[in-house]
Amino acid sequence: APNIPTASSVTQYIVQPGDTIIGIAQNYNLTIAQIVVLNHQLENVESCNFEIPSGGPNCNIKLNIGDALTLPAPTPTPTLSPTPSGNETATPTATFIAPVVIFPPEGASIGAGVISLQWVGVGVLDADTAYLIQITDITSNKIVLQAVSHDTSYPLPDSLIPTDGQTHTFSWMVWVAKPNADKVYGRVGGAPPEHTFTWASK
Repeated sequence: APNIPTASSVTQYIVQPGDTIIGIAQNYNLTIAQIVVLNHQLENVESCNFEIPSGGPNCNIKLNIGDALTLPAPTPTPTLSPTPSGNETATPTATFIAPVVIFPPEGASIGAGVISLQWVGVGVLDADTAYLIQITDITSNKIVLQAVSHDTSYPLPDSLIPTDGQTHTFSWMVWVAKPNADKVYGRVGGAPPEHTFTWASK
């Protein structure tokens, strides 16, 4: 099942003296990414590696005493499933909501250096399921990259950095996909929103 909280499954937490983002995540059995995606006001999120539940050794998100954080509410205790009768219908193929983007944030301005796209995972993917990334150079009006990743980040190659002396606007999307018999990936999740950022020329 997708691992993204909905509006109906969140709770509020007031930051106390001595609290850290890592401590709160551990107390509520959450990852740093799950907290960040619900609290866009947090600063210095780019210092964290969201592939690591604790955010990594350089993760330093500042918290202010008295601030209200939105956290995913605890998952309800599951009920026992009825004993199968043998007449059940087949379970349909799982679909996923579109991944939630973390970095770069919408409208960000990026210097002339290599960056990694980052997003929040949607749960455990099957072996043949992956994230499909598409990058479009809006300034040049062309798709410059389509790639598959089994991680929740993707380093953009140096070759995509503009070299014509002007800042380019890029859009990017990431969605869950599966390959067909011809190894062509098709979307199996929600339609992803388009995100934009600007990238300075070398």
